[in-house]
Amino acid sequence: MENKGSKVVYLRGKRDIAVESREIVGKLAQLSGSNALNMVLDHENALELVQNMPKIDFFWLIKKVGEDDSFPLLSLASEEQWQYLLDLETWEKDRMNRAETFKWLNRLMKSDPERLVKFLYSEDGNLLTHLFFTGILDIRAKEDDDFMPPEGFITFDNLYYIGIADKENVEDIEQLLRNLALNDHIKFQALLLGLQGAIPAEMEEALYREKGVRLAEEGYLPFEEAVSVYAYQDVSKLNKDSSDYILYTPDEETKALVPITPFLAVQDENLFAAALSGVNDYLLLDRIRLEFSGLCSQIFSADGVRFESIDDLVRICKKAGGYINIGLEKLTGGDTAIALDFVKNHPLITIFRAGFSQVLELRWKAEKWINASWFDWMELDNNFWGEERAGLLKGILHTKPLFYSEKSENAPYRDFTSLEEIRKTGDIIEGMMALDKLLGAGIPHHEMEQLIKDEEDMTFYQVLFTFWLRRLCGLEPSLKKLTLNETKKAFNILRKGETEPPYNMAGQREEFIKGLIGLSKLSDQKVLDTLENTLSGIWDEFTDEYAMINTNDLDPKYSGFVLIGK
Repeated sequence: MENKGSKVVYLRGKRDIAVESREIVGKLAQLSGSNALNMVLDHENALELVQNMPKIDFFWLIKKVGEDDSFPLLSLASEEQWQYLLDLETWEKDRMNRAETFKWLNRLMKSDPERLVKFLYSEDGNLLTHLFFTGILDIRAKEDDDFMPPEGFITFDNLYYIGIADKENVEDIEQLLRNLALNDHIKFQALLLGLQGAIPAEMEEALYREKGVRLAEEGYLPFEEAVSVYAYQDVSKLNKDSSDYILYTPDEETKALVPITPFLAVQDENLFAAALSGVNDYLLLDRIRLEFSGLCSQIFSADGVRFESIDDLVRICKKAGGYINIGLEKLTGGDTAIALDFVKNHPLITIFRAGFSQVLELRWKAEKWINASWFDWMELDNNFWGEERAGLLKGILHTKPLFYSEKSENAPYRDFTSLEEIRKTGDIIEGMMALDKLLGAGIPHHEMEQLIKDEEDMTFYQVLFTFWLRRLCGLEPSLKKLTLNETKKAFNILRKGETEPPYNMAGQREEFIKGLIGLSKLSDQKVLDTLENTLSGIWDEFTDEYAMINTNDLDPKYSGFVLIGK
């Protein structure tokens, strides 16, 4: 009875540590890397604290602290946590990255060399054999006292001499070999002898299968299965009160194993966050945390991401949260209570697909237009639409469409986060479609063909304004470049009554819009309305460009809106 009682006490203690670990992980997410590391190391039960962290939370902690500063954490981690790190960090799709593998083995060697060697020897041998098969040039056994080892060969026992072929990783290989030999020389000799009959392709395939099984349990599906996260979801088939899926909710015994860091990384103020803000059902929240972590893992696999830093982890989580938010906005019209019903009754992956499907539909629309467009028929590329519109097209035509933000110069592309961003992008594409119809109907094809030959970096701005300004000056309607004097004459007309900058040229706005709409020969009122709004915006861009430039300072070299010759 006493033994049984002590066992019960031990299990309770382990559960308490797991719960405490979960609470501390939530605090660590708010700290800097160095402060998080200090908080863990200062804990009175640091070993139990770390080893009771879910593998995903531990992985996030390593990334927050930094791989090369994480040796104390690696020394505290369990072998299962080590294996999780190796599985995520050392593979690129179905191929093992030898350089990354040696980097991580070297980190583990510095953290706990004796335990690492035992860990590696405890495997079936495939990992070590595969690593060294192509990294070792040759193995020579000393046969007699007159044996002379080849130049550059190393030995750890004066019996077997090893030549290393992988010069990029030679130091890591030599260090690992030395530790393997010192720890258990008999197993080390068996490893060297086993290299002679190894078939590396078969070993790598076996390692890949084993890795796949382990990661699948954590939500990291093989690529060919993981891409189903981006499958199209018809939102009309989703009901807020029912689902075709059986939803799993963690119980009291398993909730301490639910990762929480991925969900904590999503702090955006949106409909998804608002729907969950008032939830007091902790089992529901644990289900959502578990599903969200699995969703992020599946996106990781589908995107083939290498997590170089904590920023990469946050980006994937924000992607998941953003498309869930878009799905909820589309399904509910912004109603928080209905959004919560959808979250309660549908798996997050379904709502994610509903959101992602909105950008898929926009991409399909853009592709359909381009295939039948005037500008594609004229063999013009996306740059014809100017920097902003070309950037937007590039983003939306991506396999996984991206939102383009001209304001962010260093990273202009990111994932969509709201239905409003999709609507704005769609409005711009609709405007381009209307402009394309205008240009196709109003611009003489033969002149356009000649212009394409003469001008390498021409844009639609130059086509529109050159054609219109020639008419404004009473010149023949064509795409022939305006002379500098003709251009000044046109700007004097535009700025009639204005004597100094900023010039707003307001008197010609309506003439510009109505004149070009008349050339379009369009009858569809919706398209006409779109064209009018688009031309109005283009006029604003034009006036902003020239508002502070005096007419006498116009320079053909810097004319982005008008084709000016000598």
